[in-house]
Amino acid sequence: MKEPNEYIIALGSNLGNREANLTSSIESLNAFGHVVQQSSWLENSPVGFESKDLFLNGACLFVSKLDPEELLVQLKAIEKQLGREVKRSEAYASRPIDLDIVWWNKGEYESDTLRIPHPRMHQRDFVLVPVCEIAPDYEHPVLRCTMKELYDRIR
Repeated sequence: MKEPNEYIIALGSNLGNREANLTSSIESLNAFGHVVQQSSWLENSPVGFESKDLFLNGACLFVSKLDPEELLVQLKAIEKQLGREVKRSEAYASRPIDLDIVWWNKGEYESDTLRIPHPRMHQRDFVLVPVCEIAPDYEHPVLRCTMKELYDRIR
C-alpha cells in the first residue's frame, strides 16, 4: 500500500474571478487527497511579463497517495478545467489558474516534466509569503534552510 505524500502546492490566478479560481482548485484537490491547510490569498504584480491584471496567490499543504507525476497530471487537469490553455512557448502569460508543486516531503524529484523543489521558489516572495504562512519550518531539500529563512533572504 502506498504511503501518503505531503506536498506544498503554490496557486496563482490573474484572469477571471481569481478568488473563485483558487477556491475551486483547492476543492478539486480534495478529490484525490486532502488539503490540510491553506494560506490566505495575496495580491501581487506579475513576475517575468507585463500585464495589467494582478495575481492572487496562495499555497496549500496537501496530502495524497499520488506520486509526483500522478499529482502533476491531476493539477494539469484542474488547470484545463478552469480554462488554462496549454503553453505554446516558455514565455509567461496571464492565466486563470497556475498550480505548481513547490515542495515534497521526500525531498528532490526530477523528470522531463517536473522538478521538485520548484527551481525558482526561493527567489519569489509571492510563493514564499504564503508558504511561510502554512509551513515556515519546512526545510528546502537542496538549500538546507527553512522556508522562513529563505523568505528572510529575499526581503
